[in-house]
Amino acid sequence: MRNLKNSDDILQLIKEELNIDIYLLESKTEAMMSFNAVKNSGKMTSDEGILCDVGGGSSEIVYFNNRTPQELTSIDIGSLNSYYKYVSVMLPSTSECEAIRNDVLEKIKKSEVNKHTVTHLYAVGGTIRAIKKVLEHICIKEDKTSIITPAMLKKLQSELNKNNKEYFTKILQVKAERIHTLVPGLVIIATIAEYFNIKQIHVSHKTVREGVVYSIIENDKNDNE
Repeated sequence: MRNLKNSDDILQLIKEELNIDIYLLESKTEAMMSFNAVKNSGKMTSDEGILCDVGGGSSEIVYFNNRTPQELTSIDIGSLNSYYKYVSVMLPSTSECEAIRNDVLEKIKKSEVNKHTVTHLYAVGGTIRAIKKVLEHICIKEDKTSIITPAMLKKLQSELNKNNKEYFTKILQVKAERIHTLVPGLVIIATIAEYFNIKQIHVSHKTVREGVVYSIIENDKNDNE
């Protein structure tokens, strides 16, 4: 909603119809919230790395060192808007995947995050969790740990690029509502991993929602001190 031209009109309509006030997070705030969710989960096992949160309309990227954010950015490409922009049928063709990849690379290079060589990527959001489930379902990933590798993503993309009923079914059996956005999201995450020379991708079950809660708790704590 943050990226929509008429977001103010939508918020006003929701207020009039439901009497609910909605606060839209700024892009860097959202990135920070996602980072705090992973950091406070106790699952951040490395002091340096990249965090990414691939949503429908944007992808937040954080470079951190000493478990402290150093560079934050938001690029305006996500699993849903890249589907609408580049994909002609259901799953993207090889050329359509390459177009998404090139768009991601161009946007990262223009962003406020420099090109670092790091080992660990912490991935947040429904897209990466769905990818992990598909990897397990088709036995590319043979364990239930939270770690996947770029090689697994590459193999999954190769399988799904066949764009036939067999592979539609494999996604439908795991996450039917993401059948059209899973591969665009996969390409985005794989491209981010490639750009930063990632070796391990840690799938987080904490999201920006937990980050917002942590922020509220911290603010209340500071107000009471």
